[in-house]
Amino acid sequence: MRPIFSIMIVLAGVSGVLALTETLHAGGDPERIDFYMALSKADPADRFGALASYLERYPDAGRSDQVRAHLLALGVSGEGEGASIQRSKNARQAISREGQKFVHGDPADSERLLLTSEAYSRFGVLGEAALEQAKTGLASMELMSRPSGISLSEWPDYRAQRIARAQYVLALAEHHAGNLPAADEAYLKAAEQLADDSRFRKDFGELLSATGKSGLPPIDPERAERAAYLEVLSAETTVDRIKAAENYVQKFPDGSSLLSVQFRLVKAYLENSTTAPEGTRLAATIARDQSDQPEVLSGLAFTLAEADAAPKDAVAYGRSAAAILSDRVRDPATPASDLPRLHTQLLLVKDALGWAQYRAGSHDDALTTLRDAVDSGYPGVKYHYGLALASVGRAYDAVSSLVAAITGGVPEARPALDRLIRDNPSIKPHAEEQLKKADRNLEREERLLERNWEAPDFTLVSLAGDEVSLSSLEGEVVVLDFWASWCGPCKKEMPEIQKLVEEYAGRDVRFLGVNADRDPWLVRPFLETYGLDLEVLFLGTEGETWETLQSSYKISSIPSLFVIDRAGRVRYQEEGFDGNGYAFGKRMRLRLDKLLGES
Repeated sequence: MRPIFSIMIVLAGVSGVLALTETLHAGGDPERIDFYMALSKADPADRFGALASYLERYPDAGRSDQVRAHLLALGVSGEGEGASIQRSKNARQAISREGQKFVHGDPADSERLLLTSEAYSRFGVLGEAALEQAKTGLASMELMSRPSGISLSEWPDYRAQRIARAQYVLALAEHHAGNLPAADEAYLKAAEQLADDSRFRKDFGELLSATGKSGLPPIDPERAERAAYLEVLSAETTVDRIKAAENYVQKFPDGSSLLSVQFRLVKAYLENSTTAPEGTRLAATIARDQSDQPEVLSGLAFTLAEADAAPKDAVAYGRSAAAILSDRVRDPATPASDLPRLHTQLLLVKDALGWAQYRAGSHDDALTTLRDAVDSGYPGVKYHYGLALASVGRAYDAVSSLVAAITGGVPEARPALDRLIRDNPSIKPHAEEQLKKADRNLEREERLLERNWEAPDFTLVSLAGDEVSLSSLEGEVVVLDFWASWCGPCKKEMPEIQKLVEEYAGRDVRFLGVNADRDPWLVRPFLETYGLDLEVLFLGTEGETWETLQSSYKISSIPSLFVIDRAGRVRYQEEGFDGNGYAFGKRMRLRLDKLLGES
């Protein structure tokens, strides 16, 4: 069965610009023009009405089932989009009419049954059908087998969530049908998984009011804390980070992730001049409470140094951390097996201290401290050491450290080297030679990484709803990247991919991102947030599943990237992303230039 919801929700986010562009290319086809014009409506209520009108005009068009799924999903969304859709007579008629046709399209599909049942209940239509479809959908969910793309470890949680969702829909249908005791029972069964869902609590509260009861199921504290912590992690702006972190600290003063959240709050405070004093005060509080924890103290030193705030405090925290670790290393009671770990930790603490000293203007002290820390080998430490060398007039020596930082993936190191050359023109030949040497090393490594195996064909669905197969791209070099919007390394890799998309525009290179999200409607906002033009493909054709692609391409993690030559053979592949944008970009340019040069 074609997963309609994936395509439907992706299309739900198509902007007016895309819709108008598609309209211009519709070749005068009225149905296609109406389809894209309906999707281009920015206001949810207007879009709902336009989709309903489209379905009245084209009840049996090839895209009609897709539009019905979008119409129903738009109708049941509780906040934002769905909140503005009035439950008018015309809207209820549209839900009743199109819901029946949607279920008829595949009466065995539990997702269709549950979606239409919820729409019927929320719009107050077809009570008996809503109840029957909810019961059938729940029974199907309880018997479902593990879907492809869901690991065995994820399966219990995934199954419990899906069944709870089906119980929720059943509760709405029982309430709609007037069976209040049965609705109460269904809500209670769903509550274990959904008790901290605000919409669930609102709906359950309405039932309790109707039955004269009081008291919603208590929110599971552990789940509520986890949800609050995830809000902190997912916040995109400084304001949102401060708001989410303050909320967590207030609600969970003894939470398991409190220290992590406090560090994020310090950093967020320091990013804004008006809240910076709050950041230094919170840092002082953490330092007082964690005065015997060197990793915490050095973390504070580094955070303050990065923000160029409270330099004296930063140096003091770094000195305390280094003193504690030095004592542990020298302590005869310390097990010999712990010494390698403690030595490494001490080097990183010295990096934080040296960086704080540099920011405080104590350049000689910084150079002495960072000279020890650079033995850790970390590119970031080499960047700090290079700056320290330059600050005491040793520009020639600074070049090697800054070049090592550049090739190690520290983005700030390149402008630092450029400034150093501008202020000291005589070192330019030395810097150029060091960079060429680093590039030659990359080229030698690249030759050892070349592969040569036939790329398995596939047919997937694009963001615009069109089918794209690998075999149709023969004659082009293809960069195939498997990714997801929730994947941290993918988020770091994407800007580097975007640079390549822009650099190789107009040449025979096709960049395709195969998305692994379970909720593809998240993709367009993700692309807009990060300013990406990557062509995205989704699982959307008969027989093509994440499991089959994972197996055929031997994918063990994401991101996984494959560079395919004009003849359809995989020549290079990478798993994961280590954050080194410099090396990644250099490798990719070497690969693409090589394959474009082949006949």
